[in-house]
Amino acid sequence: MNVSSVLVVLDPEKPKLTFYLLSAEPTPKEVAKAQSVDNETSVNFGDGLLDSGLFQLDWSSDQRSIADPSKANVWIYSIIGPGVRKSQVQDTKPGRSVEATLTGAVKAGSEVSLTSKGSVGSGESLVGWDLHLKGTVLSKTK
Repeated sequence: MNVSSVLVVLDPEKPKLTFYLLSAEPTPKEVAKAQSVDNETSVNFGDGLLDSGLFQLDWSSDQRSIADPSKANVWIYSIIGPGVRKSQVQDTKPGRSVEATLTGAVKAGSEVSLTSKGSVGSGESLVGWDLHLKGTVLSKTK
């Protein structure tokens, strides 16, 4: 999967940090949509822009541990097939079972880096990743 752009959105109320893995730069309108939705997979990034999927760190069960990936629930959502949503794989894992490192302050306007390696699924639905992501955190809007 070709990831050309990363969009990072923080929902400070939950709290959760979502890394959208995109095949091109999103438009300002698409960025605004990503900042305002409650269901991250419902964001319409245009024709094939969300080819790769998303990686989310969710600290809603342990809000005091924000920024520690090992204390988050990790949600992986992947779209297999270029341009058209042919197949979707999604999984949630406890952070302690996912190899992940997050650096930078988890707040709007800060730059964060995420590295993670792993796999989910099985058989034809097996998805592996080796991520080295960097982006400026945008805050969720209402």
